[in-house]
Amino acid sequence: MLALMAYVAKSVLRDGYRPMVRTVYVVVLFAAPIWMAKKFGVFDFDFRVAVIVAIAGATVIRSSVGLTAPHLLVGDFLAATLFLSDLATTVYWEDITVTTPFEGMRVWLWPYVMGRLLARSADDLEAAAKLLWWVGLGLGTYAVVEAVTKTNPVNSFFGRSFWYLEQGEGYRWGLKRAQGPLEHPIHFGMMMVLLWPWTVQAMPKMGKRGWLAPVMVPLGVFVTVSRGAWVVGILAFLAVVFFRNPRLRVPIACTVLAIGGSVVLAKDEVMAMLGQVIGEKKEQRYYVLIKGKLHEYSGTLHRQLLGDVYAEAVRGAGFLGYGAADNLRVPYPTATDDKFRSIDD
Repeated sequence: MLALMAYVAKSVLRDGYRPMVRTVYVVVLFAAPIWMAKKFGVFDFDFRVAVIVAIAGATVIRSSVGLTAPHLLVGDFLAATLFLSDLATTVYWEDITVTTPFEGMRVWLWPYVMGRLLARSADDLEAAAKLLWWVGLGLGTYAVVEAVTKTNPVNSFFGRSFWYLEQGEGYRWGLKRAQGPLEHPIHFGMMMVLLWPWTVQAMPKMGKRGWLAPVMVPLGVFVTVSRGAWVVGILAFLAVVFFRNPRLRVPIACTVLAIGGSVVLAKDEVMAMLGQVIGEKKEQRYYVLIKGKLHEYSGTLHRQLLGDVYAEAVRGAGFLGYGAADNLRVPYPTATDDKFRSIDD
């Protein structure tokens, strides 16, 4: 991490901040293992923060170039509001420390600011798309290798394991659910979905091999065996087609509305179908207690039941919520199984 910071700082001192924002930061943002971080109080100093600190520090030293003040956008105020909201609920409910504001900025402000510095023009976005084509190709390939070999090479090399993925939940269809550089296959699948439109945008500029990344990224999403990521991936595909083909917009919009209406009207059947996709069987379901009443339970039904468990907590959250650090203050209903204690603020 120190070597990376030194390299980034040296490059910024020589060439300014823009090349590092458009290259190293983008790669680190998607590909650096999220668990590789040093804890300072509540502040996680990871590779992304290391690059940001190096870029900011070297830019200040290289004062002859500096940062040009951008025009303020609505998004700037929204990002600041998220940060201030997080800070307010943390200060109200918990003991604030020196590192508390930095953790809030790490989560809400710094990634947004880096995105603003990256996307100053259409050319910046095109350059980012070409780089993200390579990132998507690499991560998609990594995901397939991880799923088939049942080994995450980077995690294995550093002796990192995640107990909840070492057995049942981490394996489906005889594959290891790919988690890549993140801590859960669901997170990895969602991140890959976000990458896919960028690879499509860059495809014409990558020559005959241009199709590789737009194919490998969906394969990577598939081997996470995350139904949420699959559904969002389908929506991302429809969105890309919608915006790129004006003549298909009305049929796509009608299809989405029809499917959405069907899901609402036949929710139980859809949930059962999603469970069958990953091999859940009717006889494997059992009952759990929620507010003194028995409810049929499975991994697929878990998210649906969360609404029943936390309905009162949501209604009573108020302006400052229950704090940002953990879920200990979120009211939990009596006569309810502990299986649902997985929600924070």
